[in-house]
Amino acid sequence: MTPHIPPLRPWALAAILLAGCAFAWGRAHAETLSSPCQQAQGLAAGTLAPCTGILIPVEHGRECLRCVKVDLPRARADADTREALCDAARQEQESCCLRETTRAQQRTRELERCLERPTPRWYESPWITVPVSVVIGGLAGWGARALLGGGR
Repeated sequence: MTPHIPPLRPWALAAILLAGCAFAWGRAHAETLSSPCQQAQGLAAGTLAPCTGILIPVEHGRECLRCVKVDLPRARADADTREALCDAARQEQESCCLRETTRAQQRTRELERCLERPTPRWYESPWITVPVSVVIGGLAGWGARALLGGGR
């Protein structure tokens, strides 16, 4: 007995044909698409790439090349120059701060020497001069009174 095969519908036949064509096209171009690109190639928009890899427009490639060969070295040189200038400025500031600190310390020592008072001698102490002044003043007053005739 033979198996019963249902009749093919038109949409099923079209799907089988389309799948077969896609498979045949894919196998025909599989070698081309699977090989990686050996060098950069410029392609017009909409054309099939001859190999696999990262494909970018020519203008983007030129811009990237200009960045790598011109802009990046220029930026590195500018950074090196600015770093050297910053180092010089930092060293100048450090030396200026050191000079100012030294000058301030010297000035502080000078002012401290000016403010230092020697210890007063024993006869310059207020504990001695005030009582002696009172006694001398009293004796001077008593002597004046005695000389002027009021000495009873």
